[in-house]
Amino acid sequence: MSKKRKADTSSLPIQRKRSPNAISVEPLSAFAAARAKSQVGKPIPAPSGIVGGEFATLVPISPKHPLDKEKKKKKGKKLSIDAARLHLENGLNDQVRCTRDYESPPELNEFWDPSLDYESDDSGGERTKQAAKDIALPTQRYPLSTWKETETNVIARSSKSEHLKFAYGESLVILGQFKLKIHEGLVSIAGTILTSASKEQVIVTTRIKALPAVKCISSTGAEIEVFHFTPVQQTLQHLDRLSPLFSDILPKSKTGNQGSFIKLVDDDEEAKDNSLQALEIPATWQQTINNLCDGTQMRPVIVQVCGASNSGKATFSQLLLNNWLSIPSMQKREVAVAVLDINPNKSEHSLPGQISLVVTRVPTLSPACARPQSNYLETKIIRSHAIGLDGFRENREHYLEAVKDLLNCYKCLSEGDTLGFDISPDLPLIIACPAWYQGSGMDLNVSLTQVIRPSHIICLGESSPKAMGALQNAAGVIPLPILQPQPYQTIRPTRTLSELRDMQLLSYFHSNLYEEGAIHWEENPLTTRKPYIVSYKRGESDFAAIFIFGEVPVMYPNMLSTLLNGSLVSIIVMSEKDTKFIDLKTYRGEGDSIPYFPTGPKGYTTPFNPSTSSVIGVALIRSIDAEAQTLHILTPISMDVLARIPKERLVLAFGALECPGWAYTEDLYYREWAKGKGEKSKGAEFKTLPWVEEVGEESGRVSGVAMQAWKARRFQ
Repeated sequence: MSKKRKADTSSLPIQRKRSPNAISVEPLSAFAAARAKSQVGKPIPAPSGIVGGEFATLVPISPKHPLDKEKKKKKGKKLSIDAARLHLENGLNDQVRCTRDYESPPELNEFWDPSLDYESDDSGGERTKQAAKDIALPTQRYPLSTWKETETNVIARSSKSEHLKFAYGESLVILGQFKLKIHEGLVSIAGTILTSASKEQVIVTTRIKALPAVKCISSTGAEIEVFHFTPVQQTLQHLDRLSPLFSDILPKSKTGNQGSFIKLVDDDEEAKDNSLQALEIPATWQQTINNLCDGTQMRPVIVQVCGASNSGKATFSQLLLNNWLSIPSMQKREVAVAVLDINPNKSEHSLPGQISLVVTRVPTLSPACARPQSNYLETKIIRSHAIGLDGFRENREHYLEAVKDLLNCYKCLSEGDTLGFDISPDLPLIIACPAWYQGSGMDLNVSLTQVIRPSHIICLGESSPKAMGALQNAAGVIPLPILQPQPYQTIRPTRTLSELRDMQLLSYFHSNLYEEGAIHWEENPLTTRKPYIVSYKRGESDFAAIFIFGEVPVMYPNMLSTLLNGSLVSIIVMSEKDTKFIDLKTYRGEGDSIPYFPTGPKGYTTPFNPSTSSVIGVALIRSIDAEAQTLHILTPISMDVLARIPKERLVLAFGALECPGWAYTEDLYYREWAKGKGEKSKGAEFKTLPWVEEVGEESGRVSGVAMQAWKARRFQ
């Protein structure tokens, strides 16, 4: 098992200025509900780089492209889909290098080994053979964009948008929030091919991920228009008032400029930041994606993506999804693609700790924390199961049963229009598996292959010959193409995996969806919201009982109230088909009388059958009124949805998620921001905040709420 070290952030600049008298806090728990340790006085270093980029393997490419002959054809004639693919493949890396001279000697960056400093879902930390051969070479800075801001290239500019002109092969990296409209030609971004017939795309690019480039792939050039978000629409950046995790992930508005994006060209100061990184697609990846999307594969196409940790499984799946959705749009017909999100540690389309089946007809052009994590017009979460962050390791049998249930749901999608838009009988499916590693990890991928029975398997890097042989046996006659993995990065990530999950959950609790599908983030702390009052009195309970993932601790007076207070719980709905659920025996906690399911014969609670249960969201237990026997919970789920669920079939599941330390300190960060702006804070007073203590600069812990019990362990 590889060792994990805390990333050295001492050299990273702290861009968010804080008061010298700022206090530090540590969330507390009265028992093993261990509140995550966080400090207000020492803010998380502001991001200075980009995570998750792709490094292309440069191959010799002739300056003459096969489709240069298109220029001689009649003007206005549209390129065929095959021609567009050929343009994208042959001109893949044409724009990423520039011939201008660079400073000598090149700047040296310390080589970063993510297996040491970065949390991943791969506990074994095995490196692929290709990645193990990577050598730290001197890093030479290349321009992020090849497009130049000239009078010819800027057709029009206003406070609302910029109309830009591109030549073939030119690319432009844009940082921020914007809408993209194509007026002429063909343009690609993050695997999505757009034409003048394509819908306007809403895109969010941040410093926490590699930045996709807008690239012209039309031999006759292209014209695009980039629209700014209005000040009312720019609400994502307001979340930095609640957590430093959101600090400086988007560009700051310049003096007198209310724009929501900046173009990263040579003249811009942001573009000179060596830590920024553009998304580059390996040529072998693009060729494989083109082959999968060419329409000649047997139907339905079910693609299973495997690989080691940090090999690029999520990135490859995103590129494949975007390409699949954009190619048919060139033929003026809309399609949908299904995604089986079965890595609860790195969920892209659902909440952490869950696996889900999602159907979408829009490309993924924003990070998870900037997208709605619930149903909206263009994307539907068909079904989800609460597994836990490490559920695929701790209870593999239940995990595989949940995957089987989602696959059965996928097979039933073609039986009617149940999603608001047409579903084709040959609906393609993309599955990004958890990382493989020595021993049980590879065994899990073999088991998943046997359950999924995919039409195609993509391996990003190799494992041991024995493991690859076992995977080939499970795949049968299906070939196992091995692509180069995402190479190790020389730039440290600005956010750890745990912090990315916190950002995703904070975004989930503060997001609102409008009728037209637009998303809005509320900047006020959760303590300003009125909670739902959920009763657990005998005979009047609003839910069946509490389910605890894993081993149920030995009960003592008020154990459950101590365990649940301030915790995240998954809201599970039991199907009426499960007639035995009503007869399940439940106990009452001593002292607090909270109902819960006891342990099973194996010493831990038996998970519910995935075929008769599903999760609809997550809630935060804000407080517990022991005298009135009620729970005060906060959740983005509307009361109308909860009211339609029979009380006796509603379960609150504890232990699938990490402790929400981000929720405990929202008021403190918001108060500090309001004080700096001279505004009145809308949050709670410090003395009324639970699980938070005041820490002195020199003398250490001096006072605080819930000081009587300090535990650093949590039963989950």
